[in-house]
Amino acid sequence: MVNQNLEIENAIIGRGGFRNFSGEKTQYNAAGKRTFVIMLDEATGHQLEQEGWHIRWREPRDEMDDPQAMLTVEVKFGDYPPKSC
Repeated sequence: MVNQNLEIENAIIGRGGFRNFSGEKTQYNAAGKRTFVIMLDEATGHQLEQEGWHIRWREPRDEMDDPQAMLTVEVKFGDYPPKSC
């Protein structure tokens, strides 16, 4: 487990079942758990994997495509929600 901050610029957030900002209970998500997935290029996925990050790989839909690296992010803010500006 990696215990450091990670900054990713120009990240692509996964669509569909790859994001749950409301914390809704689903087949893949416990109630109250807010998560989303960041899609990574293959090189970044391998680099982060070597550093100890838990990277998941989605198999390509087409034999010409590369596997898709994904990093799951969990959003927490404790007992108090963030203040709106």
